[in-house]
Amino acid sequence: MPTSPNILALGGAHIDRRGKVSGPYVPAASNPGIMREDVGGGVFNALRSIVKRGVSASLLSVRGGDAAGEAVASAIDEAGIADLSAVFLDRTTPSYTALIDSEGELIVGFADMGLYDLAFPKQIRRAKVREAIAEADAILCDANLPTAALERLVAQA
Repeated sequence: MPTSPNILALGGAHIDRRGKVSGPYVPAASNPGIMREDVGGGVFNALRSIVKRGVSASLLSVRGGDAAGEAVASAIDEAGIADLSAVFLDRTTPSYTALIDSEGELIVGFADMGLYDLAFPKQIRRAKVREAIAEADAILCDANLPTAALERLVAQA
């Protein structure tokens, strides 16, 4: 019986917020609208789809020790993904907020991703991560990881 491939993903797993203006967007004014929030991130969203197709997967990301980080951890667990992420108790979990007009066009995107830039290059040097890279059949990663993290990943893969 063939075994399922083992995918290791490295990258974003964070809070995504989407605010949509209810009527015409008025710059520099209070605009009525609706805000939605869920767990997303490029790699996490892709990995959720892959796991639904029977692939074994693990994820390396970074998050803070806040309620948002707990939500991310819970979503990873619920998706059936092994969590190799590091948690920084003194940091906030990355997030992306998009404000969209009533036609669906982006007004502004706000990426609070400083923890990724700060922590990813060091995380790829961890023994646990080196082992996961060696055991993986394939690696999936965000192309917008810090350059130092991408270079280390390529060297190890």
